[in-house]
Amino acid sequence: MKIKDYPVIKTLILFLSGFFIAYHIKIPLNFLFLLIILLIILTFIFVRIKSILKVFTISILVIATGALVFSSSYYENDKEIHLLDKLNGQKILIYGEVRKVDYLDKDKIQFVLNGDKLIVNNKWIKINQKILVNLNLSNTTFSLNYFNKIISPGNSIRISGNLLKPDESKFVGDFNSRLFLKSKEINYTLNSNIFDELNLLRANKSIFNFSRFLNDLRLKIKFQIEENYTPIIAAYIKGLFIAERSDIPEEIKNDFINSGVIHVLAVSGLHTGYIALILFAFTSRFNKWIKLILVMIGLFVFVHLANLSPSVIRASVMSVLVLFSMIMERQNYILNSIAFACLLILMINPLDLFNPGFQLSFSAVLSIAIIYPVLTNLVNVKRFSGLSKYIIDLILISFAVSLGTFPFVVTYYQKFSFISLLANLIVIPLTGLILGGIILNLVVINVFPQFVSIYKIALTELINLNFTVVKFFANLPFAYSSIKNFSIQNAVFYYALIGLIIWIMNKNYRPFMKFVFVTLLIFNYVFHFRELSDNKILIDEPHLILMKMNNSNSIFFGNDENSFLRFYEKTDFLKSIQNDMNKVNSIFEQLNLKNIHTANINSNAIWLKNDLKTKLNNLNIYRINENNWFFSDSKVIDEDYLHVDKKNIEYRFFEKSLTDVFTFNDWHLIISPIDFNKIKNLELKQNLKFIFIKPELDTLFIKSSKHIFQKIPINFEGTMMKVFKIEKENLKEIEWR
Repeated sequence: MKIKDYPVIKTLILFLSGFFIAYHIKIPLNFLFLLIILLIILTFIFVRIKSILKVFTISILVIATGALVFSSSYYENDKEIHLLDKLNGQKILIYGEVRKVDYLDKDKIQFVLNGDKLIVNNKWIKINQKILVNLNLSNTTFSLNYFNKIISPGNSIRISGNLLKPDESKFVGDFNSRLFLKSKEINYTLNSNIFDELNLLRANKSIFNFSRFLNDLRLKIKFQIEENYTPIIAAYIKGLFIAERSDIPEEIKNDFINSGVIHVLAVSGLHTGYIALILFAFTSRFNKWIKLILVMIGLFVFVHLANLSPSVIRASVMSVLVLFSMIMERQNYILNSIAFACLLILMINPLDLFNPGFQLSFSAVLSIAIIYPVLTNLVNVKRFSGLSKYIIDLILISFAVSLGTFPFVVTYYQKFSFISLLANLIVIPLTGLILGGIILNLVVINVFPQFVSIYKIALTELINLNFTVVKFFANLPFAYSSIKNFSIQNAVFYYALIGLIIWIMNKNYRPFMKFVFVTLLIFNYVFHFRELSDNKILIDEPHLILMKMNNSNSIFFGNDENSFLRFYEKTDFLKSIQNDMNKVNSIFEQLNLKNIHTANINSNAIWLKNDLKTKLNNLNIYRINENNWFFSDSKVIDEDYLHVDKKNIEYRFFEKSLTDVFTFNDWHLIISPIDFNKIKNLELKQNLKFIFIKPELDTLFIKSSKHIFQKIPINFEGTMMKVFKIEKENLKEIEWR
């Protein structure tokens, strides 16, 4: 491999260097623009000079261009953002052009609006923002066709609703919707159900409005799928063919995650590859240039059907490049093709770099290009042929992709599947058959509707077989392992490890020496894995964790050896409280907290099926009243006070005042609805420090051993979880995000 054979890769590395610089240093756009003009002039001056100056100037030019492209998207107009932040949560009237429709059904329409002006308090304000609009249709008498005519790509409309800034992670392990939408250049959402102020201002009826035509085609396919298949089958087909996964049940998604085949649910390079093969087959009789044009048109349509998914764009660009190189009879360097596709996507939208789909897609295809050849040499695939070669190739490709995407998979799904290699052997070929079946069914629905029932039954059975296979692998006891808090440092060391192993495998060392070196590298990485993890909350140390949810409040105090949980319900909606309990348990799982030792649960929802209950199953149970339950791993000494006393731990409950007193080491935690100044009536060990908090979680009172009282207001704005580390004389708030 000679670097001169990969000019696009060199360009991409320099371009991404500009991204890195601009991400860490905010450089004025005017300065970057002037620098680029100067560098272009210098490039023309040095163009005929074979010197290092020419190379240096061109390199700086590419870096500066990358910085300009990134900065122009990442750094918004500060004045405009400041103004819109002030309007967060308020009703506004906004004007703009519909960019694309993400989702449309009888209950909801979700679309992207290029907002250009808005009205607040009868004042016109010019803006330049992409807004994600969620239009709730549950209370309207208008038909879906009525809304479809208004909300169509290219149309200028006005709409009113509540402007909202997307949430960051509110709890440990939560999805960061603000960062995700930022990767799509969206900073705000608009929630609306006001139909009187939804108006079409100008319809784009241009014959060149391809976006509208392709959007209508996408909707037609969507409705035909929904009309002809059961909801679950239809949801799967939509996810596979038009990148609409929101209707797929969570249980099915979890099965695909646990079995390591979640990638087949996201329209990606795998699906694009199958579509490209089908297009190649259908155009095989045409002239090579006509074939290229027809395949490009087909992939262009598929990209829009998949809602411009970065992975589909990448795979489509690569498919066209491969075909073009075949026509030109030139050797295709796959790394150059990958680099070109990456460069093209990031030039169009630089923030796709933060998109999980983009990261997973490019790491997967890079794995095939870099790791797979090393594995084929190691296994010596050339000595196999026929079906055995196909199976070994599929195993090696799956293994290479698993290695290459590992950091992103465990970051976003927090699970790693051990049986993905076996599952992929069956699921990937099945997915190809299903995709072919979907296309065939759509053709039959539109051309030979009288035969649709036969093809529909066949496709449904094929999909059900796929579900059965995935569920079988997902339910194996050793199917997957949970991996929490995977950090950027961990990812850097992981990829460095992969690079070193590839370098060693390509050297002419003896097999035994290669084995020793690789084993030592892997052992060293595994040994230091926890040190590299992003564990901001080490639960082996005492912490106070406050969780404020929609239907409940929870307080955790202690560590993984001795702990207390107080759970208060705020409503009597048991199903909603059950969801809150599941959320509390997921937070504990994220913190690697395996057990709860003492708990006071103020809700009968604890007896519904929920994940939190699994941490209380082996504890002694006491009923306080009709809605209050006490759990403890120790027997109660005095049932009047639910007194528990063991090494370093003491708990008492004062039923008259509904006050909990949990003593851990030299701290009292007092949770009570009574006023702070009345806690002196409780029988407390006066020499101990204490923390006092009300169930509303609004204020903390602390008294240290130095008899210093502190009042700490608790502000839950922007988050629903507060974490404090228990120090010797104080509490230290931990920034966990």
